[in-house]
Amino acid sequence: MGGGKIDTRKRHSTYENLSGIIFMVAISNFDLELEQHDDTYEDPTRHIDTDFDRALKLLRQAIAEERFAATPIHVFLNEVDVFKEKLHVAGHSALKKHWPEYDGSSDKEALAFMQRLLEQAVAEVLATPGNRRAAVMGDGATDVKSNAVEFHFTCCVDTRPMQKLLMNVLKRL
Repeated sequence: MGGGKIDTRKRHSTYENLSGIIFMVAISNFDLELEQHDDTYEDPTRHIDTDFDRALKLLRQAIAEERFAATPIHVFLNEVDVFKEKLHVAGHSALKKHWPEYDGSSDKEALAFMQRLLEQAVAEVLATPGNRRAAVMGDGATDVKSNAVEFHFTCCVDTRPMQKLLMNVLKRL
């Protein structure tokens, strides 16, 4: 799923009868400001639209999309290596600059925080009254795990673990 405006428009007519979605998020772009400023992030307390904000918005749209209600979604938090390097160079204050609620000081805490942001985006959509995905997955479940949304930390240039992960994901689809 692309993030540009043209890609977003194409998505509505292109993706039919999918057996699964791999949603790739470059977590290292948490501080990369977008050139296309629009209503990407609705939080009025935040004044910067980033590539990560765009990914959150697109993930919400994919979860809310009725045609994907029964489609497993695998979210790859990619570029873990670049993300860690940014934190080592700029410090964890770089992450806190964009999310004041972040109070971690280790790579592990930072990665968990980024995953939580994505999980919260999913949970917000699932909690929306009438959400088809929650209904399809059973008992109106609104938790992320029972709604066939899985999260994986990845570094695509590290080919051996990436190949193993992809094989495991594809076997389950």
